[in-house]
Amino acid sequence: MPLCGYDWNEMLHRVFMNDSCDLVVDIGANFGLAVLPAVAKQFRVLAFEPIPLNLEVLQTNIWVNGWDVDTVGIVPAGVSESSGSTTIYVPMNAEDNSAIGNDASVATRNVGGSAIPIPIQLVSIDEYFNKADSTLLDTVRLFKVDVQGHELQVLRGMETLLSAGDRRFVLFVEVDTELQQAAGHGPKDIEEYMLSLGWNAYCIRKSGIKLGSDCYDVVFIHESRVSEARMT
Repeated sequence: MPLCGYDWNEMLHRVFMNDSCDLVVDIGANFGLAVLPAVAKQFRVLAFEPIPLNLEVLQTNIWVNGWDVDTVGIVPAGVSESSGSTTIYVPMNAEDNSAIGNDASVATRNVGGSAIPIPIQLVSIDEYFNKADSTLLDTVRLFKVDVQGHELQVLRGMETLLSAGDRRFVLFVEVDTELQQAAGHGPKDIEEYMLSLGWNAYCIRKSGIKLGSDCYDVVFIHESRVSEARMT
């Protein structure tokens, strides 16, 4: 497809020193527009995606490219504050706008039309990594979070991870003001929450990654790691 690889940004993936074993965690992987270029650039990827149709296409893309489970891991679930189950609303022919909520209003906010409800499983990032091999977290270099207005709940579900440890990774978070408001959040709720945990907000500019949050996709770097980050 002509869109394959639209989400690659060399600066974003190279903020810290990297090697071939580093892990990108893609929360809201869709059918692989961020997964495929990351793997092609020699990163491993852990992808969270709850929509069955998106999962089918993602798995096909991985198979076509000849990659295995050691390179791309797929978790067929949504991500939130805690594990459990919920309903996600899926707009027809616009599955990348699927959104968790009490109704279809967030899912259809940007695309119009109607959306169908689908039951899905949920997992929190803290719970997932707590049950994984203890060394897995040490390899993470990037968390990408794009979940159509549910980003704050995802971040709250990884508060333990954000509050302790090495924190030598970057977060790349979609902050769509209209979607945040439709989901019941203020325009600065995400930034204020992350700042309370010591994470500063940055934007990707042509000249590098610069302090500020006036961008659609916000980069968060922990204040203890800024001095070693390569941002220009």
